[in-house]
Amino acid sequence: MGDRINSDRRLGCGDFVAVLNGVEFHSVYNGRYALRKPVSKRDALDQLEDIALPEVPPAVKNKATVQEQIDEMRLWFKAFKEQDHSVRDYRKYFKPNLCYLEGAWYLNHGTVAESDTSEKHLHDADRWFEHMDE
Repeated sequence: MGDRINSDRRLGCGDFVAVLNGVEFHSVYNGRYALRKPVSKRDALDQLEDIALPEVPPAVKNKATVQEQIDEMRLWFKAFKEQDHSVRDYRKYFKPNLCYLEGAWYLNHGTVAESDTSEKHLHDADRWFEHMDE
């Protein structure tokens, strides 16, 4: 996992290999992907929107100092990790999100379209074959 502590809504994901319909794909530099979901509109194809962030539990926000907030939040994370909502009822604040890998074939239309914007990475290729040779 990459360290994305200073990146808003960015996931750190290590390099991986996937086989889709018998074809092997290698993926690198995966730390640029944002945790997003398909847009809610029915007629929007290939569009994404941010997943809403949950509220901070009041038991955390109401602590007097930052250290007390950290200590309290750790109890919430521990309850979530152990799936024990009797300690802290995390269910309202820790919502599951199904994440999956989806593959598709694309025709070579000549230019490369960025799938997601990133403040840290930029493709230096304009055409598909240049991109594959990067």
